[in-house]
Amino acid sequence: RAFTAGAAWTPTDASRWTLNLATGYRFATLEERYFTGVTAQDEIVGNPDLGSESSQGIDLGYGWHGGDWDLQVHGWQTKVDDLIQLFEVAPGINGYTNIGRATLHGIDGSVGWTPTTDFSLRAVGTLVRSKDELTGDPLYGSPPLTLALDARYAFSAVTLGAFYSHRARMDRPGFEEVERSSADFFDLDLSWHLDPAWILKLFARNALDAADFATADELSTFVQERSFGINVSWAGR
Repeated sequence: RAFTAGAAWTPTDASRWTLNLATGYRFATLEERYFTGVTAQDEIVGNPDLGSESSQGIDLGYGWHGGDWDLQVHGWQTKVDDLIQLFEVAPGINGYTNIGRATLHGIDGSVGWTPTTDFSLRAVGTLVRSKDELTGDPLYGSPPLTLALDARYAFSAVTLGAFYSHRARMDRPGFEEVERSSADFFDLDLSWHLDPAWILKLFARNALDAADFATADELSTFVQERSFGINVSWAGR
């Protein structure tokens, strides 16, 4: 069963409020029920007695646009009953179980500034918190605070882009996660509109060659090293 409902209110031409309610239902997968073997997460044993999980969520949003500026903010909360979660069966052996109740909540926001048709700047932030209501511990996979800044400048047929992201210190590790230091990443790209249909794009990912773990998982690999690439795209009319 699933249910969604939404409402929007526009008190002025520049502002808008939104409200969304949702419920969800998820059956345990065949892998969670029956797979037993060795994976990157150590040895896994299936649990054929897993029950399904259900959730109820609410999202409240606000948007505003005025002149060169625009703002978007969303606050949300999700409650999950019988959440399917990894747990330690024995040292080096993990399995799946239904925990009684879990709560996740967070806030997403973005601010944009477009003073001219050639230049734009956008800042984005996301904060997520989660908790196993039985133990009080954070859930596996809940990211730390992340912030990003994207800048675009177009001159003639060329557009220069720069993207910076900051991942705050991970100090609330979940199951089989460890604390991680904060990390910063920087990407660059240069797009050349050869004609209205063809675009040539040169890009650099992790341009400063930052060395850090990709996730807080204790078995996480490092992020991709500095890389360069070329992309050619064509759009027909």
